[in-house]
Formats: sequence, structure tokens, C-alpha cells
Amino acid sequence: MSLLSRCHFLLLAFSACCLVKSVQAETAWHYQYSARIGVIGAGVEIARAMSPDKVLRLNWQRGSYDGGLTGTQVDFDETFRLESIGLLLDWHPWYNSFRTTIGLVSNKNKLRGVIQNQGVLNINGHEYGSVELPGLSYDADFRKASIYLGLGWSLVPGHLKNWTFTVDSGLFIQGRLDLDFDVLDVELEENTLLASDVALVEGQVRDELDHLWLLPSFMLGLARTF
Repeated sequence: MSLLSRCHFLLLAFSACCLVKSVQAETAWHYQYSARIGVIGAGVEIARAMSPDKVLRLNWQRGSYDGGLTGTQVDFDETFRLESIGLLLDWHPWYNSFRTTIGLVSNKNKLRGVIQNQGVLNINGHEYGSVELPGLSYDADFRKASIYLGLGWSLVPGHLKNWTFTVDSGLFIQGRLDLDFDVLDVELEENTLLASDVALVEGQVRDELDHLWLLPSFMLGLARTF
């Protein structure tokens, strides 16, 4: 079974379980396919109307950002890799293009930061050479199952086969991050001062990343109904 066929099957099965009002027999609902891009990357989406005011969507998106973390004793080079698969339910309360959305997201977002000591690192007023402290790194993971809440704009996939634009603005509730902080090639038990300074930096990193339990999202899409 192809990926597209699996998506169709999943949408049909979920629609059968969640349908809260019947669709009139003379109304033919179709699938809508979208290409999307935004702050969490780029991806694709398939949607199917469950009723005149409810739409089920299945989407996938991936993105990556390179930057730096500067609010700590040392500056880290940082890479944020985003990937998620979402199963979303839209409600069009006024039977027009405006929609509210709730959904469950399989979250594969990962964050990595690293600093290599090229000479001297100054932590809390103490200087460490590259032999004493070769570098620091951290890896952050998030809850694998996240909740999405949002607002947006899109036509309900109906009997008209047309092109349309879509807009999504919302929040991923990722939960508290799981941070793995590491000192490169050093045993901290042998240097209590270094261990204390590293613990200080780790605490600062946690504080700087704590806001990521809530991840904003804004996506634009081009959709076609078939």
C-alpha cells in the first residue's frame, strides 16, 4: 500500500469514528492536497471534510535552523531540527473560511548546541584552556506526543475542484524539554571547581531553553481539491 493510500485509509477510518453529524446524501466531499511553508519548515498535507463545518487533516513538515545561544557564560553554536506529523481536526463555526483547530502531533523536534574551546573559555571568572576543558555540548528532546491549538483560514473541501490558499497560526504544546548536557572528554569528578562552573552553565542553558515548551507556528499553503 502506497503512502498516499495509507493516508486516505487513515482519514477514512478516523472520519468514521469521529463523525458527529451526517453529510447529506447529495453532497460529494473530496480530498484536498496542500503544499505548505512557514516558521516550522515546509511540508505537505491531505484533508477531507467530515461534514459541512468539520475537516480532518493529516500533515507532515520538516525544517532546520542554525543559530547561537548567547544568554549564558559561553556562546553555543546551535542547530534546531524540526519534524512533525500532525492529525488535526478543524471546526468552521460560521460555515465559512475561518476555522479553529485542535490536533495531536508526533513530535521529532531536536535541539543541539556545542562550543569547541579554541583557546580559553571563561566561565564565572575562571579561565579554562583547551586541554582542561575541550568543549561543552547539549542535546534537547521534547515530548513525542504534542498538542496543537490554532486558528486559520481555508475553504472546506467540497464538490468544487478548485485552488485555494490556506493559513495556519497556532501553538505546539511540546512540554518540558529533556536536556542532556555534556563536557567533552573530561571527568568532572577530578575537578570540583570545573564541575561547579559547568553546573552553572547547564542551569543557564535550561533557563534559556525553557520557553520552548510552547512553540509558535505560522504556515501558509497552496491547496487543490480533487
